[in-house]
Amino acid sequence: MNFRKFSQDINNVWQLFKNMNDGLLITNENLEVIAINPAFNRITGYSFQEVAGKNPSFLQSGKTTNDVYQEMWRSILEYGSWTGELINVRKSGEQFCSFITITHIKNDENKPSYFIGVMRDITERRQTEEKISYLAYHDPLTQLPNRALFMKELRRTIQETKGTDKTFPLLFLDLNDFKKINDTFGHQVGDQLLIQLGDRLAELIGENGITSRFGGDEFTVMLYPEETTEKVEAKIAELLRAFEEPFICSGEQLFITSSIGVSYYPEHGRDIHTLVKNADRAMYKSKEMRQNTIEVYNEWYEAEANDRLHLEHELRRAVRLNQLEVFYQLQVDVSSGKPFGVEALVRWNHPDKGVVAPNIFLPLAKETGLIAAIDEWVITRACRQVKRW
Repeated sequence: MNFRKFSQDINNVWQLFKNMNDGLLITNENLEVIAINPAFNRITGYSFQEVAGKNPSFLQSGKTTNDVYQEMWRSILEYGSWTGELINVRKSGEQFCSFITITHIKNDENKPSYFIGVMRDITERRQTEEKISYLAYHDPLTQLPNRALFMKELRRTIQETKGTDKTFPLLFLDLNDFKKINDTFGHQVGDQLLIQLGDRLAELIGENGITSRFGGDEFTVMLYPEETTEKVEAKIAELLRAFEEPFICSGEQLFITSSIGVSYYPEHGRDIHTLVKNADRAMYKSKEMRQNTIEVYNEWYEAEANDRLHLEHELRRAVRLNQLEVFYQLQVDVSSGKPFGVEALVRWNHPDKGVVAPNIFLPLAKETGLIAAIDEWVITRACRQVKRW
């Protein structure tokens, strides 16, 4: 017996359908259900008696868009079949995701005879995929969008805003002295603070933008485009409210401030990396104020950053080539008028710029880690001088 003879025996075909793991539904040309298999009953909860003669629309959940159904019927009528995903509903009211193939069977007169739908419940697979996607795009501590999702949404917003008169801001927030909280109260308290701050920021921004934990104690916010900067600036000012009330963490009442840098599309950048970089630079400018301040990016930051980088390279060279100098200031007891010691003062006599003020190069040395090498150099020189005295 060949397959053709096998398939002509309706009992053989029905036994095949009965033992399928996928749900099977057959309708006549009027879209009235004429058969289902046991797997369909298991997946949907409907018996044949409950669906016989009905239109399969009883499966619709309302979650699948009309565009999908229109494309489905266009493909069925034009090509004879359609395969895709639909969000359907079980008899219990529970929604489920189904992978379906619908085939249009015609009789010899080329008229519609019946439609066969084969469905597979892929809800569990979709839930697993959604969970994996969520973990890939969200911060595990705060549950906020992470850097990857933020950059993805930023790229999408730029594409949608191109060619319009709209503008939108990108905000870069960095907590001031957060390390002190971790060092004093422990990382558990620090984590609680980050979670609470994330909740506050997300609540303030709401549907007006996206809030992310960019990394460590850094957060980024993008507000969706507006026609005027006044609305944008008002929303930015509201962000400072997130820091007005104390954070209660493990019984501790904590206050913290933030440095906030802002860059605007398209004025301060037309791509994601430039916007983030410039907001970051504005944030560092804000950090110099050491309070809850908002700093908008300015073009001269670029020149200042380049000068700073150049000065850092020259300072490293000065330490390596012994271009620093030590001066000694006598310490005198005010009551007796007698000297009791000297203070060693380091100075940088630049070959081209002359004397560089300590309030310029010493903070730079601390930030870049050069201060340890400078301290060691000064101590060595001072000890040699004491020996000579």
